[in-house]
Amino acid sequence: LKEMLETRKRKERILQAESSILHLQSTIDKNLKLKEIANLELVRINHELADISQSEKIVAKLTPKYQGYLEKREDLVDVTEQATQYDKLFLEKIKLESNINNDREMLNSNIKRLDSELSELSLEREICNKEIKNLNHLKEEEILLSNNITDSGNFETELEYISDNLSNIKSEMISINKEISKQQSEFDTVLQLKQDAVCPYCRQKLDQQHILELENKFLQRKDLLENKLGQMEKELQENQDMKNEFLNRIKQTESKKSELQKIQVQIAKLNVVQNTIKLIDLKIDEKTSNKRSMQSRLQDNYFLEKVKKLDEIADKLSTLYSYKMSYDSLTKIVNHYQKSDLERTYLEHSNLMKSKQHYIEEKRVKEKSLVE
Repeated sequence: LKEMLETRKRKERILQAESSILHLQSTIDKNLKLKEIANLELVRINHELADISQSEKIVAKLTPKYQGYLEKREDLVDVTEQATQYDKLFLEKIKLESNINNDREMLNSNIKRLDSELSELSLEREICNKEIKNLNHLKEEEILLSNNITDSGNFETELEYISDNLSNIKSEMISINKEISKQQSEFDTVLQLKQDAVCPYCRQKLDQQHILELENKFLQRKDLLENKLGQMEKELQENQDMKNEFLNRIKQTESKKSELQKIQVQIAKLNVVQNTIKLIDLKIDEKTSNKRSMQSRLQDNYFLEKVKKLDEIADKLSTLYSYKMSYDSLTKIVNHYQKSDLERTYLEHSNLMKSKQHYIEEKRVKEKSLVE
C-alpha cells in the first residue's frame, strides 16, 4: 500500500512533469519564433543604422554647401524688396520715357500737320485775294451804274401813250384814205354819168358847170384830207421817232440793269470769297496759335515735371542698382542650388539622421529581448 501510494505520487509527478514539458516545449517554440523575428528586426535595424551612417557622411559633405545655400537664400530675401522696387521703378522709367517720346512725336507730327494745313490755307488765301482784286472796281461800277439807271417805268408809260397815239393816227389815216377813195369813187361815178343826168347828191340835172363845181369841191375836200393826211404822217413819224427813242432808252436801261445785275452777282460771289478769306484768316490764326502752343510744349517747360520725375527715378535706380545686381547674382546661385536638388537631398538625409537614436534604442530593446 505504501509502495502503491509512492507509485501514485511518482505517477502524479510524472504527469505534472509531462504537463510542464509540454508547456515548456510550447514556450521554447514560441521563443524560438520570437528570436527569429528579433534577429530579422536586428538585421533591419542594422541596415537602417548603416543607411543613417551613410546619410551622416552625405550630410557632413553637403553641410557647407547647404549652409551657403541658406545664407544666399537669406541674402536673396534681404535684397528682394529693393530689387522688386528697382524693377517697378525701371518699368515706370520706361513707361515715362515712352510717354515723353510719344508726346514729343505726337507734338512734332501735329506741328508738321499744322504746317501743311497752314501752307494750304495760305495758298487758298492767295487765290482768294487774286479773285477779290477787282472787288472795289466792281463796287465803283455798281454805284456808277446805279446812279445812271433811271426808272424805266416812266419810259414804258410814255411808250404806251405814244403807241396809243400811233395807233390812233394810223387808224385816222386809214379812215382818211378810205374817205379819199370813197370820194374819188363817187366823183368817178359822177363823171361817168351822161349830160342831163340826175346828180346823185343834189338831185339836179348835170351840166358842165355843175360838174366843175363838184370837181372843185372834190378837189378841195381831197386837198384838205391830203393835207390832214400829211400832217398825220408827219405826226406819225414824230411819234415813231419818239417811240424809237423811248425803246432805245428802255433797251439801254435794261442793258445797264443786266450789266448791273451781272456786276452785283460778281460782287456777291466776291463777298462770299471775302468772307471765306475772313474764315481762312481765323483758321490761320487758330492753327498758328495751336502751333505756337505745341512748340512751347515741346520745350522743357511742358516736360519739366516729367523730366524731373524721370531724374528722381534715375537717382533711385542708381541707389538700388547694387541691390538689383546682388539679387540677380543670388538668384542665379539659388536657382543653381535648387536645380541640383541640394535642399531636398540634405533634408531627406537630415530627417533620416533624426531617427538614428530611435533605431539605437530599438536595437537595444531587441537585443535585450533576444537575450531574454
